[in-house]
Amino acid sequence: MQRILVADVETTGLDCKSDEIVELSFVEVDELLNVVSKLSTKINPQRKICPAASAVHGIIDSDVAEAPSLTGVLHPYGEDYFEDVFLIAHNARFDQGFLNKCWNIQGVFCTLRAAKKMYPGAPNHKLQTLRYYLELDVDREAAAHSAEGDVLALLALLKRMLIDSQQDLSTFVDLMSEPILFDVMPFGKYKGCALKSLPRTYTTWLLNLPDLDEDLKASILNL
Repeated sequence: MQRILVADVETTGLDCKSDEIVELSFVEVDELLNVVSKLSTKINPQRKICPAASAVHGIIDSDVAEAPSLTGVLHPYGEDYFEDVFLIAHNARFDQGFLNKCWNIQGVFCTLRAAKKMYPGAPNHKLQTLRYYLELDVDREAAAHSAEGDVLALLALLKRMLIDSQQDLSTFVDLMSEPILFDVMPFGKYKGCALKSLPRTYTTWLLNLPDLDEDLKASILNL
């Protein structure tokens, strides 16, 4: 049976190929979002933490010097626990890039993407902004940009989205899989410009990018 894990990682940097996890937090939930088990721990990445990464999550090398390795943290769960994972994360592409190293992820749901569709009037769709914009029921002591604090906020956001959509988890995931179509360019030198007004050379260049956002790609192809 597929295991549903709501997860967040803090890392030594942004490159999932060369950087490593320094903090991991996840909760296993059932289809009703009842918590089955949870873990939150610092991890020794066995490499230096980039200062820019420390500026975001506040973790420095001395904080993880005596922490267990990632293998040591996951070993007690056994070989089968992470064999068939459905990952739920905010900006899931980032977390998945790191967790692919140790979990067999067979399905992914991104709450960032869903929030853009559900709450278009939010100031932005960062997790902590949504936490206060939606007045989510999260412990005020839960630190922003810590893996544990982000997972608590993420689970509260997910519960709120199911309430607002009046859907169960499975149906909601299916509904959110449909492309989110943009009218304007969301970033770059043409940010705020109507997609239909963009130079063809620019849209062609975008479509050839290997990591282009799937919703932006669908929006351009829909012109």
